Amino acid sequence: MSAQQNRVVRVFIASSDELTPERKEFDTLFAHLNAIFEARGISLKTVKWEFLDSSAGPLHKQEEYNRELKTCDICVVVFWQKFGDYTKAELDVAYSELCAGRKPTKLYIFFKEPAEVSTEMQAFKSAFDKNYSYGHFYGKFATLDKLQLDFILQLEHFLGSSLLKVENSQVKIDQIVVAHLDNIPFAADNEHYIELRDQLKELNEDIEDLESSATLSAAKEERLSKKRQKRNEIEKRLQEHEQFLLGAAVRVARFTGERISERMKRAIELFNEGKVSQANTLLDEAERDADQILCGIQELKSVGRQSVDELLVKVSCTLADERYSIDERISSAESLYKKALELAHECDYEQKKLHRLLSDYFDFLSKYGRGKESLVIALQGLELSERLFGEKSAEVATCYNEVANAYLDLADYNQALVYFTKGLAIHEKVLGTDHLSTVISCNNVGSAYDYLGDSECALTHYFKALEGCKKILGVEHPDTATLYNNIAGVYSRLGQLNDALDYYLDSLEVRVKTLGFDHPHTALSYNNIACVYDKTGDYTKALELYLKALKTREKVLGIEHPYTAQSYNNVGCVYSRIGDYSKSIEYLSRALDIMQMIYPEDHPLLIECRQNLETVRISIDNKK
Repeated sequence: MSAQQNRVVRVFIASSDELTPERKEFDTLFAHLNAIFEARGISLKTVKWEFLDSSAGPLHKQEEYNRELKTCDICVVVFWQKFGDYTKAELDVAYSELCAGRKPTKLYIFFKEPAEVSTEMQAFKSAFDKNYSYGHFYGKFATLDKLQLDFILQLEHFLGSSLLKVENSQVKIDQIVVAHLDNIPFAADNEHYIELRDQLKELNEDIEDLESSATLSAAKEERLSKKRQKRNEIEKRLQEHEQFLLGAAVRVARFTGERISERMKRAIELFNEGKVSQANTLLDEAERDADQILCGIQELKSVGRQSVDELLVKVSCTLADERYSIDERISSAESLYKKALELAHECDYEQKKLHRLLSDYFDFLSKYGRGKESLVIALQGLELSERLFGEKSAEVATCYNEVANAYLDLADYNQALVYFTKGLAIHEKVLGTDHLSTVISCNNVGSAYDYLGDSECALTHYFKALEGCKKILGVEHPDTATLYNNIAGVYSRLGQLNDALDYYLDSLEVRVKTLGFDHPHTALSYNNIACVYDKTGDYTKALELYLKALKTREKVLGIEHPYTAQSYNNVGCVYSRIGDYSKSIEYLSRALDIMQMIYPEDHPLLIECRQNLETVRISIDNKK
């Protein structure tokens, strides 16, 4: 990648000398972050982390710091007990430049707690809200995990990236652990999170006791089996809840530090205290406001813009609210997105925030199988992106990929190829061939050729993308697993089943290691391996893996999802092949019911499902 293509983000970080441990950990964190973001064309440069208390040196040295500060994109200031004049001076310079629309364009201020502060620091904190009332992020932390996560959430928002993941209570970027949820109040103090953790601890202790027995009676064996099954269920529920909590934290971070309503501030406080249900209940008021505004009360446009922000936070809180089933949460979230988008159009919502709303809405619709709706939103996002960023920008290339993915979901593969090809051409021109976004676009073009039956072109693009993915992200990464899976799919359709099984197993191994067992992509791997066994006539193994994929998809994606319908169809077909026609009809009928809700009448998967069901009924009639 050429130097012109690399974006440099300069970060000025200041603290007093009492925060030396945090400074050292931040230095380590930045080294990891820089390695991760450099692969994506972004270089993070830490300009200073000085001990800026009253002993910092002569005034001219402070002036030198201030000049450096004005060249930075981000300024981070961390306080604890001490209050130094030089620290205050740098904060005031950064704040005045921010208010004037110059660099630094982002100011993040953190206070470590608890603290027995000096008189000067107490006075400074008491007057803080009055003296610093515009555009900065303000946070409190008691643990290093909280400080690091708050900063990374703000950094991702600034960079427009979304790399944070949570696995086994560990928050990661790629495979680097940056925080533990047990040290973050929005999780550690969350009633449902605590309950699930306690249940899991108790089950593990019971299982350990049973396993330590010298001999196990049949009754104990049965008890042990039930407890292991219960543990698996709790682990899945905990993993899902952690994902929703992190998703809500990401959404909250986008609005923290902006001009927001008192209700929004209180809802964010409740979420950060671990009270997600109370935050969701409070934001019911925002939904009622949205309904009133949509009735045509134009004088409330400013309130409307705040309500859009609140509705988007409510989407995340709704998805994380364990009082309701996953299908109820998905349905409510879709309704909230519709209201937020409609309200955004009515109240002159900021265009760049509207672009983010459309992108988030598309991701939601795509994840939960709303094909027709996702195409409409993707096309709106493309049109807005072209106006905001220009027709040959990386943002527009991303929108081309979104439109193409929507066409894939609707089985319009020729249109998908057109838009994927446009996205790849822009990424190659703007970012170069060795950029992750270009690699992803190359994979996407391969997928379109794959659906069109052009195996040679599909494999050419998949292998090219795999080479780039390994180079940028490494072998043990979810995106690399996706390429293994895609290559295996081509070999399977070509009848090269041994090659297909090898690549599918490689994909499964990476996905289990990086994503865990209870993840949609892992479920996809089980489904695909089952397909190979299905083709070779090993129906026992095929049925076992199809059912495992179905169980995960019902739990994670909900009942009314295309992949869940696909699993019902696959299970039904295997039962047909082994002659269990009653179960075959049961599963195929369920698949058909779901597909009729989500697909148009001429969709090939819907047609295939009808044909499968009719074939089974004919087989039953022939046996009579």
